[in-house]
This record gives sequence, C-alpha cells and structure tokens, in this order.
Amino acid sequence: MGISGVLKACEMSVCLFFLKLFWLAVFEVIPVTASAIFIYHNIRKAVSLRAAFIFLSGMLILALAGFGFYLLFTQRYSKSMFYLACYKDFTVSEAITESIKRTKGKCADILFFKLGFAPWFLLCMLVFPSFYVIPYYKQSITCLFLSR
Repeated sequence: MGISGVLKACEMSVCLFFLKLFWLAVFEVIPVTASAIFIYHNIRKAVSLRAAFIFLSGMLILALAGFGFYLLFTQRYSKSMFYLACYKDFTVSEAITESIKRTKGKCADILFFKLGFAPWFLLCMLVFPSFYVIPYYKQSITCLFLSR
C-alpha cells in the first residue's frame, strides 16, 4: 500500500465522518430545536418547574431514541473501509455504495455484535489492557464481515 492507499483511506475517513455527522444532525434536529425553543421561551416567561422537568425529560428520551436510530442507521457504512482495502480499484464512493448494499437488513446484527464489546472497552478504562482488547475487537469485526 503506497501513498495513494493512504490518501484513499484518509479520504474515506473524512467522507464517513461527514456522512455520520449529517445523519446525527438529522436524527437529533427535533429534540435539539424543541429544547432550544423551550429554553428561549422559558427565559422570556417562566413555566413551572414540573412542566420544565416533564418537557426536558421527554426531549432527553427523544434524543436518546434518535441516537439509537443514528447508531443503527450508520452501521450501513461499517463495511466500507474493508471494501476499500480489499478491492484496490474501488473508489471511496464505490466502497461506501457497496457497503450500503451489502449491509441492507443486517444493520441491527452488526450493531448488537459491536455493542457486545462495550463491557470489554469499559474494562479497558479500569483494569484490562487495551492492547489486547482493541486487536481482538478488530479481528472479530473482520471475521464477522468475512463470514457474511
């Protein structure tokens, strides 16, 4: 892999960053906008503490649900880096398109597989060495993608 491979990987990372940022904005626009409007109107004319608590609790639940859908939705881009590495003639957009096609209907399985590693990553912060967990996670993801 020469300099062109490194540049394609950097291009892929930037492209995926902005795609995921766009979808985060899409899924979180309603709770953020509603909360901003509520805070603006609350500054001008205060509402009761109970009403504020209920509204902000609802917006928090809506934001968490949006974040869950965001995590589920962005799994369709999870194989794109693998396609870029496996097929040298793929462009970044072709790898992303292929990833979207191949993960159709499998996003929940991929997300739950990745969420299974959450306790491992929490242990990395406390006790367990991350130099073991991160390569194990990467190898497990690779095996999952190669088996399907």
